[in-house]
Amino acid sequence: MIVEAETKRELQVALFSHSLDLDGGPRLLYNVGIILAEQGAKVTVFSPFEGSLRQLYEEANIRVKLLKVKGGNFWVVGRKNNVGLDGILHTHFSQADMPDLVILNTIMWANYVIERPLVRAPTPRVAWMLHESEIVERNKAPNGYWFGLDFPHLQQMDTLRQLTTGVDSIIFVADAVRALWSHADFGNFHTFRGFIDRKQTEERAMIVHNEAAKQELRYTVTGGEPEKFILTTTGTICTRKQQGLLVRALEQVGDEIFGKDGFVLLLIGAPSEAGGKGEMRYVEELERYIHQNGLQHMVQLIPFASDTLKYVAIADLHFSVSINEALPLNTMEAMLFGVPVMMTRAGGSEEELHKPGYDGDDFGDGFLLSLTSDSSTLAAEMKALLKPRADRPFDLRKELPEIGKRGYATADARFTKEGAISRVTDMVSQTMGLPFANATSGEVCIVVRTYQGQMTDPVYSLETFLRSVLHFNYKAWTALIVQTDSKEMVGLYGLLSKLNDPRLKVVQYPDLGSYKTGAFVITDRVIPQCPQNAEWLLVTNGDNIYDPRFLDHLDLDYDVIAYDFYSRSTHILDPEIAGLGCRKYFEYYDSLCKKNTLKHWHTDLGANIMNLKRWRLEQRSFEALNEEDGSADGKVMESVTYYGWSVKRVGGRDRCLFSHNPNVDSCARAGPTTIWVDDIQECILDETEKKRYIRGGHHPYFSPNVNDATKHIQGRCYDNACPKHHEFVSLRHVSPAKRLENERSPPFSNSRNLMDCLGLRRTEGRFTSSTPPSGSFSALIRLKTPAWAGRRLEQREKSTRCASSGNAEGSFSLLAADFTFYADRQELREIRDQ
Repeated sequence: MIVEAETKRELQVALFSHSLDLDGGPRLLYNVGIILAEQGAKVTVFSPFEGSLRQLYEEANIRVKLLKVKGGNFWVVGRKNNVGLDGILHTHFSQADMPDLVILNTIMWANYVIERPLVRAPTPRVAWMLHESEIVERNKAPNGYWFGLDFPHLQQMDTLRQLTTGVDSIIFVADAVRALWSHADFGNFHTFRGFIDRKQTEERAMIVHNEAAKQELRYTVTGGEPEKFILTTTGTICTRKQQGLLVRALEQVGDEIFGKDGFVLLLIGAPSEAGGKGEMRYVEELERYIHQNGLQHMVQLIPFASDTLKYVAIADLHFSVSINEALPLNTMEAMLFGVPVMMTRAGGSEEELHKPGYDGDDFGDGFLLSLTSDSSTLAAEMKALLKPRADRPFDLRKELPEIGKRGYATADARFTKEGAISRVTDMVSQTMGLPFANATSGEVCIVVRTYQGQMTDPVYSLETFLRSVLHFNYKAWTALIVQTDSKEMVGLYGLLSKLNDPRLKVVQYPDLGSYKTGAFVITDRVIPQCPQNAEWLLVTNGDNIYDPRFLDHLDLDYDVIAYDFYSRSTHILDPEIAGLGCRKYFEYYDSLCKKNTLKHWHTDLGANIMNLKRWRLEQRSFEALNEEDGSADGKVMESVTYYGWSVKRVGGRDRCLFSHNPNVDSCARAGPTTIWVDDIQECILDETEKKRYIRGGHHPYFSPNVNDATKHIQGRCYDNACPKHHEFVSLRHVSPAKRLENERSPPFSNSRNLMDCLGLRRTEGRFTSSTPPSGSFSALIRLKTPAWAGRRLEQREKSTRCASSGNAEGSFSLLAADFTFYADRQELREIRDQ
């Protein structure tokens, strides 16, 4: 039950609907109101206009009150007879029974929001739910209209921010719509994807479970040819919905896709006495086109009625080709009927599908088309998706029902009332300003910098990163995802819908253009948009990976939590200190995990969590310390430590909790077939690419220093700096008679490079001259061992050389046996046993 926290009384809720018609926005608010009432809230509905939803509200025992303004336009606030939102509330409620929560529905309430006083009483809390996508000029309709023409406050950043701070929370029905205003978000924007009531939807369809009735209706609409494919589209017939575009596109591709069976297209929602008031001029033009081109046999206009969903229930394929949408409910309804959908990428449409299109093996759960107003482009995309090819043979008649089944599974899991109950509760909690549960160490604001390449990277994808964040043990965080280039991130909003976590939020800047190395200008713009009550700041990139324990080490007694991290560089002096190529990763037990010294080039952006409130107080900036090398992260950490920020360090064995990607550790863990090419520092999955590097002289590195921390990268790191593995064991198949000859003929092609590679020159007492080492087994083993083991080997060799009387085989046997204390010595034992 939803109750008000302090007094434990039932939650008082007032819903303000711009109309009571059965359109998508009012219907969604109705469904939210029903859930609130069922959860124990006392709900009252206000609307300036009458409509069919009034009866449904009253049947659910929810009061409905009509708002009237004497003379003039209801939406013009400030008139003598229009006292604004607060005036309406005080007219209908006493101070004692004032609602705890007010939900305004649709952009139409913009003037009421902007007129709210800057200083307001703590109650009621006000949420504003937006369904429209034409709230920015770049999303204007084909006729040039966008809501800024009626609401000038949308046109300028300062007035837009005044508008967005006029309420406690703004609820968008899709992440893609939320992103349109995200540059004006200061922590009060949230996403609540729409949903449908299964029972109510099936009742409106009437025949959904009656196969005989469905077959009869099918026979009727196809003119006695039920083998025809039935195609549907639902909604007000208007320029935005582009039904005419769909007719022209299908006219071009009908035979190629649907063959001899043909099809009939049902345009559901034509004007009628029951509703469907569209653009009459557009409707007339569409009807004229159909008749002039003799398309009556393949296109039918179905008048708007309360039971028109029955036509969708018998469809083989449902379309939505709108140029602008927020989150279309009609496609959700079709999916819930098991009807496959094909829709343009308008607004949040892609957020409705789990795996759209064709992935090379099978169709997913629906189809996405590009946003276009060109019928030839739309027709070409339809053919690309639905027309069988030699490399992709299929029977459309059999395949469409399978796609519909997968679409049903997606809709059933994400967009039904059963799954929406918890999301409604979350929406109420966000608007009421309730803190995260169990935020014992403060809320964390995570700024995630990303770009299109991370959507498709086979190893270091944005999805992999976000899933690692979602697995944090500590749950009190919000992630602001910002794009650092202007290329469209196709699939981003579908990904966020699939992950389905309200803490993941996109921040989008309409003026995004070129940026300096490191994208720190953009980073500095995002940080002020962190939630105002957040204690911590973590800035990172969308290709990194975190351990679930990462946030477990938050401590409010410190200003910086600094983590050691997996890196592609173990030390700034790698060649001199740890050797060349892959060898450096095996030099010490913790060679893979770089020590975070909070120094320039010895730290990483994503390896430090900082005190956000102190950051804001000191007005800090990454870009202020940035140079063309993009090293602002290291300079910032040097600065904060210089000015006395207290530091808690997290690191050491088994506590390397952050992976700065790409690196050899995460590459080896990404899958059994990935390889790390060290000289280019990339993780390679593609088999053709692997072969190219191998042909170019790259080879896997095998180290005798392998241990629990490095065994997973043994043979997975490739370079061309050190001897090939077969050179280490080149004497394996050599007969004893040839081994003395090999003493005089080293098997290595370049001994000087070999010594440099293995770091022999730096080891005191071992091959300090430039003379190449012997090719004996003794030398081979010495070359494969670390310094301490090499010294022990030399001492052992001196004590056994006389006893072996120069017999290379005997000398090798003693030495090999002496080195069985290595954790992994199978290779030496194999050589010994030859």
